[in-house]
Amino acid sequence: MRLKILKKHRIFVPASSHFCAQHKDASWNDYQTPMYNYSKDQVEEMVDLLLNDENLPEIRATSDDEMRTCTGLSHAQFDILLSELPTLTATYKSKDIAKVVLMAFLKRMRTGHTYDQIRYSLDLSYKTVKKYINAARASLLSDFVPKHLGFGTFSREFLIANTTEMAKRLYTSQDDTLVTIWDGTYIYCNKSQNHELQRRTYSGQKCRNLVKPMVCVSSNGLYIDIFGPFEATQNDASIMKFVFDKHADPIMNKSKPGDV
Repeated sequence: MRLKILKKHRIFVPASSHFCAQHKDASWNDYQTPMYNYSKDQVEEMVDLLLNDENLPEIRATSDDEMRTCTGLSHAQFDILLSELPTLTATYKSKDIAKVVLMAFLKRMRTGHTYDQIRYSLDLSYKTVKKYINAARASLLSDFVPKHLGFGTFSREFLIANTTEMAKRLYTSQDDTLVTIWDGTYIYCNKSQNHELQRRTYSGQKCRNLVKPMVCVSSNGLYIDIFGPFEATQNDASIMKFVFDKHADPIMNKSKPGDV
C-alpha cells in the first residue's frame, strides 16, 4: 500500500505511520511534505521502498489444502521454512516480499508451471519471476541445505536411531549397523537443441529426456543426501560406484584427498 501511494500520488508514507478514523476523509494534499523536510532516514527508507518495487501482491488467505496443492507445504510449514532463510529476508528487507519469492519457487518446484503461468498467478513480470526463483534457490543452498542435508549434517548415532526395526531384522543382527536406502530418481527436462546434451539426457528406458539424482534416505524416510544430477544414460549401479569412489566413506564423512 505504501508503495502504491508513493507511485500513484507521489506521497511518501513512513513505515511508522498509522491510519486513524479521525483523518480518513482528508485529502492527499493535507499530508504532502516538501522533500527538504524529510530526514536522511526517511529518504533512505523511500529509496529502499522504490528499489523493492515489484508491484507485489499479498499472498491471499488460503486454506492449508490450497497451500499444499500449490507449494506442498501447510501455512505453518511455509512460515518455518521462511524463518530458515535469513539471507532471503535480508536481501529484500521485507518479510512480505520474501514470502512471495519463496512462493514463486515452491510453485515452480511443486507444479512444474512455466514462468508465464507463475507470473500470471502472482501478478508479476516474467523477469521478476525468474529473478525470484533464482534468489530463492540461492538462499536455500546457502542457508537451508547445509543445515538439513548431507552426511556431514547428521551423526552416525542419529542415523542409526532413524533405522526401523524391520530394516534391522532384514539386513543386520547388530544394533550399531547403519542401514540406508539408495535409489535414483528422475527429473524430466525438455529436449535440447545441443546434440551432445540431447544424447546425454535421453533415457532409452523412459523414452524421454531427463537427469537422474541419486537419493540416499534412512529406512524411515529421512533424507540424508542427494547426489547429482547424473546423465540419463547412467544406471544406479554406475552412479553408486561413482559416489563411493569419490567419497571413500560417506557415512563417516571421510573424503579422499583433494575432494571438494
